[in-house]
Amino acid sequence: MSDCFANPEPRDHYVPTISQVPLIKLTVFSPFKNDVWAECYRPITRWEVRKAIRAKWTISPEIKGIYGTRVDHIRRVAWFAYYGWKDPIDLDVGIPSLDYYNGWFVIDGNHRHAAAIFRGDEYIRATISGSLDYAEELFGIKIVSSSEHQ
Repeated sequence: MSDCFANPEPRDHYVPTISQVPLIKLTVFSPFKNDVWAECYRPITRWEVRKAIRAKWTISPEIKGIYGTRVDHIRRVAWFAYYGWKDPIDLDVGIPSLDYYNGWFVIDGNHRHAAAIFRGDEYIRATISGSLDYAEELFGIKIVSSSEHQ
């Protein structure tokens, strides 16, 4: 009896891996172009983030559960833009070979994503889940999954 899951082709993994993703490849998911937070009703603007930074009116990620208003989200983006961050954002590209398409790739990290765009970063660190072959095609990068490191 053969094990059909022993060596999946293409590389369809749920094992997240950390990669440097070009921000230009995530443009369609930009919080400056999309309403990504229910409380905002429209995309945030660079002017709003700049204003929060200049006023030193930011919200640290250490403070949990404050997302009640548009201003809260802008202040969190401003904090990340000014102070930076270490954690990667989480992306899930889906698995098209199994007819699983994810319409919004940014699962966690919209504030960090917005901050990276605001700062003009070229890349952002991200964990990538889903079909790694598809992610490589989308982002134009080589991905080595954590299971391939073993």
